[in-house]
Amino acid sequence: DYVEDLHIVPPSLERPVMFLSGGNQQKVVLARWLFSESKILIFDEPTRGIDVGGKAEVFALMDRLIHPDERARWQRHVHAMNHNGRPEAIDVRIVTRSGEVRWISHLCGPVHDADGRQTGVRATNLDITERKNVARNFDSYTRVDVVSPIDGAIIPAYNVKPEFLSAVQNVD
Repeated sequence: DYVEDLHIVPPSLERPVMFLSGGNQQKVVLARWLFSESKILIFDEPTRGIDVGGKAEVFALMDRLIHPDERARWQRHVHAMNHNGRPEAIDVRIVTRSGEVRWISHLCGPVHDADGRQTGVRATNLDITERKNVARNFDSYTRVDVVSPIDGAIIPAYNVKPEFLSAVQNVD
C-alpha cells in the first residue's frame, strides 16, 4: 500500500489531496503514477518540495523498481553520478508491476546552470530486453571458425551441425 510505504500523513484515503502538505501531495502524485497502468514513468524532480525523510522514502520506493540482484550496483551508479559530475551508463534489470523482468539501458548526466553549478541530472532509459535475450542465446551457440576453400578467409559459423563439420574436415 503506497500510503503506508510513503508515510503519507494523515494516512487517510478520504482526505482531499489539496489539504495535505506539499511533500505529502508530491508523494500522492508519485503513488498514483506507480499504481497506474502507465507504460512509461517520467520522474522530473520527484522529490522537489519534500523534506529529507520524505526524499529517502521516495527514492526507496523508486529503487524497488530495480531487480533485487541489481540494487547494490544501481546504488553505486547513483553515488558515482552524484559525486563525479560525469555522464554514467548502466544496463540494469527492473521488475515490472506484473513481475516481469526487463533489461534497461540507463544513461544519465549532470545538468548545469549558466555558472557551471550542477542543478540536477537528466537521464534516458531504453528497454534492451530483446537484445539481452538474443545475446544470451547467441553465447550458448557453438562457434566454429571455417576456412573458406575459395580464398582461405576465416568465416565464423554458429550452430554448425556435427555432420557438416565431419564433411568439412574430410575435404582435401
